[in-house]
Amino acid sequence: HHWKVTVTVALFEGGCHILRVEGGDTTDRDWGLAVDVGTTTVVVQLVNLKNGKIIGVEANHNMQAHYGDDVITRMVFACGRGSPQILQKAIVTNINVLAAALVKDSKIDPNDITCLVASGNTTMSHFLYGLTPCSLRLEPYVPTATVYPQVTAKEIGLNINPEAMIEMLPSVASYIGGDTVAGVLACGMA
Repeated sequence: HHWKVTVTVALFEGGCHILRVEGGDTTDRDWGLAVDVGTTTVVVQLVNLKNGKIIGVEANHNMQAHYGDDVITRMVFACGRGSPQILQKAIVTNINVLAAALVKDSKIDPNDITCLVASGNTTMSHFLYGLTPCSLRLEPYVPTATVYPQVTAKEIGLNINPEAMIEMLPSVASYIGGDTVAGVLACGMA
């Protein structure tokens, strides 16, 4: 390609991780997903990473509702007769269904989605990562994590570019999650 290539690079663990190298200028085919992992509703936006424009939005009812209407009931399920992995599978299925609809409507290749940024309350963040939320509902209400590691799409089963980097906004505390952090950033309070 006459030394003209597009390299998609992600910041990863203090360094850089090359996600893909393509011949020519393919920056028009670089997409990301912004995900609100809500207790009731999951919303996914398809974002053009070249210009930041939102191309499409899809939403549906959180499939975890089958295991409880609220976060406490879902925590009881995950820590009792169920498991965090069952709830993780439900939320990953939600995201995959919504992403597939966006890909179809926009006529893009799912492999061109190279990142996903998600926010949710602390419990929903735990469920997306398959973390045990048991200590969140018991005094002194300590989360398993407040800062979540970067993972790839293939590590949690997302049907986008397998090397796509997944970022979860950090939680502040047990019941102040990444959804609040996202709100603070969005309104400019930060």
